[in-house]
Amino acid sequence: MRSLLTTSDRRRLELIELLLEANDWMTFDQVAEQLASSVRNIKEDITYFRKHFPEIGIETGRYMMRIMMDHSIGIQEAYRLILKETLIFQLLEEIFFIETYSIEDLAGILHTSKSTVYRSIEAINSYFSNVGCQVETNPCRFVGNERFIRNFYRTYFKEKSTVLE
Repeated sequence: MRSLLTTSDRRRLELIELLLEANDWMTFDQVAEQLASSVRNIKEDITYFRKHFPEIGIETGRYMMRIMMDHSIGIQEAYRLILKETLIFQLLEEIFFIETYSIEDLAGILHTSKSTVYRSIEAINSYFSNVGCQVETNPCRFVGNERFIRNFYRTYFKEKSTVLE
């Protein structure tokens, strides 16, 4: 499922993994190099985490950073939080629960443009093409190998949700 994430979301997840693994201060340059990104992107990711996920505490100095997240939470919790915020997974979840939405409906529900919904569906279809599944449009629904679709959603909801949810 990680390959369905956008480049930014994958980098953010890898940033958390890297900082958890290091368990100490790292320079912005070290992090950027290891993630094959720019320092500017890393700083934007930190701002994103602070805004959307305050429970993932990233402490920064002038040239360094470290994670202050409780290690009992771990990468699974970070992954779960990122999945909840990812447009493609929000789109798949909407389609799963209601198969009568049009592109316009989904764009309104997800607060995005119709062209972004179309691009997301193209990415989903590209990912699932090798297993004979796809998202059809107007109405939007996930079609193909029923067993695979059920298994995908089972895995998705297991990774996205905690036991209490």
